[in-house]
Amino acid sequence: MTLRKKALLIIGLLQAAIIVALLLGARALLLGNYARLEEREARQDVQRALNALNDDVATLSATAANFAADDELFAYMQVASPLDIVPQRIFVAPAFAAGQFNLAVLLNAAGRSIFTKAVDLETRQETKPLTRTLNLLIANPVLLQLPKTDGGVSGLLVLPDGPVMVASRPVLTGRFSGPPRGTLILARDVNEAAIKRLNDVTRLSFTLQRIKPDAPAAARDDGGVLVRVVDADRLVGAAAIKDIGGQAALALQVNLKRELFKQGQADVLLLTIVLALSGLVLAAAVLAILERLVLSPVAHLSADVAQIGAAGDFSARVRVKSRDEIGRLSGAVNTMLASLAGLKQQVDAEHARAENLLINILPKPIAERLKRDSRTIADSYAEATVLFSDIVGFTALSAGRPPEETVQLLNEVFSAFDELARKHRLEKIKTIGDSYMVVGGLPEERADHVEAVADLALEMHAELARLNAVKGQDLRVRTGMNTGPVVAGVIGTHKFIYDLWGDTVNTASRMESHSVADCIQVTEAVYDRLKDKYVMDDRGIIDVKSKGPMHTYWLRGRKDNGQTDLSADG
Repeated sequence: MTLRKKALLIIGLLQAAIIVALLLGARALLLGNYARLEEREARQDVQRALNALNDDVATLSATAANFAADDELFAYMQVASPLDIVPQRIFVAPAFAAGQFNLAVLLNAAGRSIFTKAVDLETRQETKPLTRTLNLLIANPVLLQLPKTDGGVSGLLVLPDGPVMVASRPVLTGRFSGPPRGTLILARDVNEAAIKRLNDVTRLSFTLQRIKPDAPAAARDDGGVLVRVVDADRLVGAAAIKDIGGQAALALQVNLKRELFKQGQADVLLLTIVLALSGLVLAAAVLAILERLVLSPVAHLSADVAQIGAAGDFSARVRVKSRDEIGRLSGAVNTMLASLAGLKQQVDAEHARAENLLINILPKPIAERLKRDSRTIADSYAEATVLFSDIVGFTALSAGRPPEETVQLLNEVFSAFDELARKHRLEKIKTIGDSYMVVGGLPEERADHVEAVADLALEMHAELARLNAVKGQDLRVRTGMNTGPVVAGVIGTHKFIYDLWGDTVNTASRMESHSVADCIQVTEAVYDRLKDKYVMDDRGIIDVKSKGPMHTYWLRGRKDNGQTDLSADG
């Protein structure tokens, strides 16, 4: 391939790579921002729908308060005339329509119904209330738990006939004084017409669905708004709604169009076209300049240089055909090739040594990053599993041994642990004296890091038992594990060290120091991840230094191997 072709190919590839990198970065940034903005607006829309529903409940509560504070009604509740003249005069059909409720129930001080009336809000005609609905309202203890003179209970109640908004208020005088002589309950069906009215008010499209008692825990969670992408055109936002008893009973779901995300896709397409056109113009300009200033003057050297470059043989020489600048360039190339031939061997050898040393000190991905960029490397990981293991009584054990024997013993044990860590694709962080530290889930994230570290811990104990049997010694280790967020990074400028920080690391260390010989102590976070696949014993709550009371467990082994790997000691 000629120098001109190489220049064309290299410039084209570099330009394409730059454009692709810029495009991918811009695409990830733009679409990511649009997706986050879309999710935020979806959450706001769900909250707007919830607010509209809560406003209706608040309005119903205020209406109940106004009706319940009435001198005539207060007097009526004492005598309770069977003709119901007073409540019939108060609770007329227009009052139902104005207050947006379709059922009114009066209970005396004993909680017995003395007046009921139901009205169809569309026809404004009195109807017969559903007996089951009425009985459930009267029997609900929450609606009767009212203060002596003020306050009340309002909210949603899911009945067999459908959800209803309810408001309960004590019957007081017109000056809101008491003591109460009974309870007024107003209710309104949350039917399709009510939801359609709320949709019109909020300009949203949302539905309410009953949450079944046997639904998964995630479906009954009322801790926030969940947003889910359905397809390229739609997404939904959902939230659980509590009933008056404090239980998640209804799921509100808002259906939304992905207009923002489509706008982001259009912007990315426009950016792609602009970058492509700009790249073509820039590549053409660079090629024209190179052709005039570089390529033509050195064309007669292209064959020799291409041959040497392809072969990688620095002992070869280019032909010197003139004494002008090009000739002197040819001579300089030959001199350089002679020097490079000797230096290449040295560089290759030193480079190989440096690569091996750096990889032995740091994880390979971190070493590669450090070679590319000398800036501080510090990464935050949402979840990683940390293990500490310590040889019990090693200080006293090594006191009577020669230094060489102590180091050899530690090296033999930790080398075996290193092989197990490499087998499970885990990262050994460091050894401190007779303590061994390993982490799973970084620098390259993996979903099974908790299981991998658990398997390593079990095999470390098994391997030490094997070494004890072979060597006729009695070394024992205690181990601790924890999982959670950590910060990892490289410290130092001359002697690098890759280390971890954070409460997760400190807690893992405490699990080891508060463990006992031949046992693996884990936190509740580890237990929650492993309890279905591993044999775990409850140690109970222990007092952990600097942490206070903590619930911990013993890791004994895998369930699938039919036996535990550790004894139940401890």
